[in-house]
Amino acid sequence: MKKEKSIQEMKQFGKVMAIAFFLLSFVFFWHQKPWAIYVLSVAVLFQCAAWFLPKILFPVERIWMKIGHGLGWVNTRILLTLVFFVMMTPLRLILLLFRKDILDQKLERARTSYWKARQVDFSPNYERLF
Repeated sequence: MKKEKSIQEMKQFGKVMAIAFFLLSFVFFWHQKPWAIYVLSVAVLFQCAAWFLPKILFPVERIWMKIGHGLGWVNTRILLTLVFFVMMTPLRLILLLFRKDILDQKLERARTSYWKARQVDFSPNYERLF
């Protein structure tokens, strides 16, 4: 169930976007880029829309959120792939080098069972369940 955004949320969205574009235009001015004035104009438009016409920010916010969700989906796949290959591949190579079998996956024909008996000291306390 989608929650409809309120006018107050659109005002906040407009202000955040205005601040972001203002900071971006400041960086462009600092590096003497010719398009800095256009970015500053976008910041002023967002701020004016947040003050006077926050209703026109509804479609802009919807598009911005779709772009954000798409970027998040892509970044998640990229980051998870990098973390997997940067962390798990060297770990696996080290385990192969030292011939460690952490999961005990080696099959032994002489064994009758792979069950491991454990000594568990379990004394339940029913007074403090939470």
